[in-house]
Amino acid sequence: MDNETGILSRLAANHLFLTQFEPLRAIIHALRAKDPELALTVLQTIVARSGQFENVLWSSSCASPSLLTYLVTLELLQFDNASSVWSFDREML
Repeated sequence: MDNETGILSRLAANHLFLTQFEPLRAIIHALRAKDPELALTVLQTIVARSGQFENVLWSSSCASPSLLTYLVTLELLQFDNASSVWSFDREML
């Protein structure tokens, strides 16, 4: 992992734990350009855990794990191969 990818990863974690979804989304887009597999893994991890992480500071713009999971799922569907991993149909969502 190069230095820029490491910084983007740390920023993504910071925005996740502060539930700042729009900055998280921007970081994921930047990370996707540098390392698409890592960006996909970050999003899939959030969805797989249903947005449940310890020590998250829920904000008014993203007030619950279910809202975070929903927003991240929408981002995940922007990836071409996002649904193939879990074998669900994009149209069903």
